Formats: sequence, structure tokens, C-alpha cells
Amino acid sequence: AHCVFDRLTVKDSVSWAALVSLYTAHECYEQAVGCLEEIREDGLFPNAVAYKCILKSCGIGFNIDNGSQVHSDILKEGMESDPLVSIALIEMYSKFGNFIEARNLFDSFPGQTVASWAALISGYSERGYGQEALNCFQKMQEEGIIADVVTYICSLKACGSIKSTTKGQEMHCEIAKKGFDGELLV
Repeated sequence: AHCVFDRLTVKDSVSWAALVSLYTAHECYEQAVGCLEEIREDGLFPNAVAYKCILKSCGIGFNIDNGSQVHSDILKEGMESDPLVSIALIEMYSKFGNFIEARNLFDSFPGQTVASWAALISGYSERGYGQEALNCFQKMQEEGIIADVVTYICSLKACGSIKSTTKGQEMHCEIAKKGFDGELLV
């Protein structure tokens, strides 16, 4: 794919995003992050999709230094208000276990969505902070955001991590009422 990409006569932010996305999808995290320098060498700036994939690669690869540098670049380029980028930053810092930064980003995110809540809930749940994940889930519902399959899955994991059978049963009933109990992952 990179050879085909190299033969392109015009490389723009969209074609770069496609390559970065491909590397990330195939777990080639170092290559995905490495594209950032090449994008800049071409005189371009990454678009939101490229940044999302690069941040995901940093988070999964636990590359804290690169992740912090990418975040700095995002701030310089004014991309932090893009929803894809903001959510990817929350996810990355959650993967690092830096919930102070993840929460600060979340709180500064204009107009919370189910995706921004899911990023935070997932991070807490994956890192073993089950009660915090459930607190976020409850706050999300109190704010009128309707839970989706992802938030339910993460919240169920949180119930298991804190060994709350009662909360798990409540969640199961809620999932059944919404018709998500037929979802394979749930």
C-alpha cells in the first residue's frame, strides 16, 4: 500500500489519512505515527482522520512521548475543537491512565455526545476504575444522553470489575428494555 501511495502524483491530506488509517487498522502503530513527519515534509497538515488514527496508535502502543508531542501539535494547529480529534485525545490519555488530562479534555469538549462519554467510560473501565466508569454512565444518563451498545458494554465490564451483581442485574434489565440484549458483544 505504501508503494502504491509513493507512486501517487498528488498526495494530499486525504490520501495521507488513508495511509495512516491503514497502518493503524493493521496494528503498524510506529509506521502510523511515523507518517506524521512525512506529512509535514510534504508541506501538509494532518486532517482530523489522520490525527485520530495517529492518536489511537500512540494510545494502543503506549507511546506517551509521541502522544504528548502530537497533542502539542494539535493545539498549535487549532485542531483540538474537532470532535474526532477531541475524542481521540480523551481515548489516548485514558489508555495512558492519565485520567486528569482525559477528564480535563472531556470537560472542555463543547456539547457532550455519546461518543465523548463512551471514550471516558471505556477508559475508566479498561484501566480497572469500575466505579468511576459507572459514575460517568449515570451522569451521562442524567444529562439526557442516550446510552449506546459501546457504553453498555463498558459499563457491564465495570460492574464485573467491582463485582456488583446488583448493578449488573439493573444494567441487564435496562439493556433488555432497549433491545440490546440480542447484540453479540453485549
